[in-house]
Amino acid sequence: MVLLTTKELADKCDVPFYTVQYLAKLGKLPTERKGKRGQSALYTEDAIEIVNKHKGK
Repeated sequence: MVLLTTKELADKCDVPFYTVQYLAKLGKLPTERKGKRGQSALYTEDAIEIVNKHKGK
C-alpha cells in the first residue's frame, strides 16, 4: 500500500494543495494517519481517484 502526503497527492492529481486540504476537512479522503503538529497526514491511493473525480466537476 502506497501512502501519500498532501503535497504528493496534489502533485499526482495536478491540483493545488488547498483542494486536497478542502476534501480532507470534509472527510471525503481516506486517511491512514491524521496530520498532527509537525507531521503530515497520510492518504491512501484511493484518494487519487476521489480528487480526480472532484477535479472533473
